[in-house]
Order: sequence, then C-alpha cells, then structure tokens
Amino acid sequence: VLVFACSTGSTADNFGMTATYDSLGNLYSGGTCFDQGFPVINAYDASYNGIVQYGMTDVVITKYDSSGTFLQYSTYIGGAVSSEIVTSLIVDKQNNLYLYGATGSSDFPMAAQAFDNSYNGGDTMLFMFNGTYFYYGTDIYVAKLSAGGNTLLASTFIGGSENDGVN
Repeated sequence: VLVFACSTGSTADNFGMTATYDSLGNLYSGGTCFDQGFPVINAYDASYNGIVQYGMTDVVITKYDSSGTFLQYSTYIGGAVSSEIVTSLIVDKQNNLYLYGATGSSDFPMAAQAFDNSYNGGDTMLFMFNGTYFYYGTDIYVAKLSAGGNTLLASTFIGGSENDGVN
C-alpha cells in the first residue's frame, strides 16, 4: 500500500540511500547530495560542506510527517574534506534519529564527548556507479540528531587504519 510519495524539491543532484519511520508514522529519509540546493528547514546544518565537484557528497536527512504533506526538518551533515554516505537510520523512543554511515572527511562533525574523535581513513576508493569518491579512505561514523533535527546530540568515528563502513 502506497501511503504517500513526494519529491524533495532539490535543485542539486541527490539520491536516497535509506529510510525509516517512528512510532507516530513520520518518515525519515537519508541520502547523499552533490551541491548546495537541497531544501533545508529547521536544519542542524543548512549548507553543503564540501567542494562542489564530481565525487564529493554530503549526507542529507529529511523528516516528513505521516501524511507526507509537511516537511518537519531537512539538513545537511558532512565534512569539507571528502564524501559522506548514510546507510542506516534508526529512531529511538524520544524520536531522536541515529545515523550510521561512512565518511572520508577528517572534519566530519564530532560531538564534544565522542567515543573516538580521530579519523583513521584508509586507501582511496572511487565508486563510479554512484559518483562517490573517498580520496582519503573511510571511517564509520555514528551520529544522533535531536527529534527536531536541529541539534547534533552525539557523533563519533569508528574505524581502524584501513577503509571501514563501505562494501
């Protein structure tokens, strides 16, 4: 059963990678964006963080209400050094959103109390099929956005000296 369908209205190239929902039926989508132009509202980060060039991406997160009529928040998340992807989303009982993905940016936003705030990277990885380049390897990141989407509550790197978080 199709409950709703909509587009983001982005003027920048982007595509979805993962989605989830909460106990109220709100939908969360996670994807990548290649430039400024993704619609932002109540955002943690209202700007694209990287250099605009082929292969560079930021994560974009959007929360829709249960009818798909209202955009509750939409935000960029990423560093300026390289690309980011999001591969999984989970919502807790307080409607905070957890993101799991991979980053190639040593300056990916870290929380003050991060488990590990050191980026370890790995070898260059170029994914021609989806246009995502990781020039300095990858680390896994886990991040937590507030229920309103405007606050990064937690974030940490997880990874060793080789590429982590992509397959």
